[in-house]
Amino acid sequence: MDYTDEELVLLAKSKKEYLEMLIIRYRVFVRRLTFGYDLSSYNSDDFMQEGLIALCNAVKSYDPEKHIKFSTYASACIKNRIKDIFKAASRDKRKASTISLDAQISAEETGDYYNLVSADNPSPEDKVLEEEDREEQEKKLRKHLSDMEFKVLMLRLEGLSYDEIVLDIQKNDNKIITAKMVDNALQRVRVKLTSWRDSIC
Repeated sequence: MDYTDEELVLLAKSKKEYLEMLIIRYRVFVRRLTFGYDLSSYNSDDFMQEGLIALCNAVKSYDPEKHIKFSTYASACIKNRIKDIFKAASRDKRKASTISLDAQISAEETGDYYNLVSADNPSPEDKVLEEEDREEQEKKLRKHLSDMEFKVLMLRLEGLSYDEIVLDIQKNDNKIITAKMVDNALQRVRVKLTSWRDSIC
């Protein structure tokens, strides 16, 4: 049976197998929300784990009577958990930084992550609060990229290799694509985003 998110959440409150189904369904969702954060005591897998914990907590506390989509509620819970991590780090006077999505795109393609971190970063808490909402960034990207370019970019940012992207698109979108086509799409993405950033500077 193909459950809605809300139906699956209600079942997951009492049965572990449904919680596991929900985690599988939301894994990419959580990865996108937790991707790109950098903290001295946390790596990307740690943030992913924290996101999954927040997802499970969201299942426990979700109230369908408030008529809020579970995805919206879960997103808020995950973002709040990440903010709490940075607040705790700030209290401990640890250095941290948040990498914006468009900067992460450039770094992912060049491998140059070092230069993304400024020597005089604002506090981690301020940085998180000032960062543009990721969903808004994705909306802006959709305006400048084709559907295929956007899909390839998101999968690449999730850490998939070219071959894994090919398999994902062939399986889920039923489209014929090759690793060369993936590379070409990413090349177009770089050109478009460079042009976009230049036009607003």
